[in-house]
Amino acid sequence: MEDGFLVSRVRDHDEQAFRELYHKYYHAVYGFGMSLVKSSTIAEEIVQEVFMQVWLHCESLDPKLSFKSYILTITRNKSLDFLRKAGNNEVLRKEIFYTGTYVHNQTSDYVDDADYEEWKNKAIASLSPKRRRIFEMSRKEGMSYEDIARELGISTNTVKVQMSKALRNIRIFLEVNTDLTFTLIFLLYSIIGM
Repeated sequence: MEDGFLVSRVRDHDEQAFRELYHKYYHAVYGFGMSLVKSSTIAEEIVQEVFMQVWLHCESLDPKLSFKSYILTITRNKSLDFLRKAGNNEVLRKEIFYTGTYVHNQTSDYVDDADYEEWKNKAIASLSPKRRRIFEMSRKEGMSYEDIARELGISTNTVKVQMSKALRNIRIFLEVNTDLTFTLIFLLYSIIGM
């Protein structure tokens, strides 16, 4: 389907049309973010922020304009904001990379704590035991990829691959089992910190 038609439907809060745009442009947004921030985890977070912004402000979308240009502009701005804030503020840098409190404070108004805990636990429980352990060591225990690799006797690259797959599995689980707004907010919240 053409983007203009899908954007028109998204303006009317059509979740299926939004999913189609999400799947169509996920890799473009991720790749562009990755080229700027040089971190797969941060690039994944930027993808979630970009699409959350699109969904939360869907009424302002213009079907006549290029959707791809629009989201890549948002991606560039989010990436540059991240680099500027992380580079200039040591406290913020630690919050973003280690505790996730910066994003938690921004998203906490959208997610009921009980719902968040329930879906967080279900999504994590859906992971394979090995992948779940790596995810929890990173997100709950705050361990670096290098420390996880040492403790488990695996390569750092294996940890990175397993984390990437864990995030993908969680995203798919939530797409199937929750509404779209909750999925985007949950992913943004859970990717950065538990």
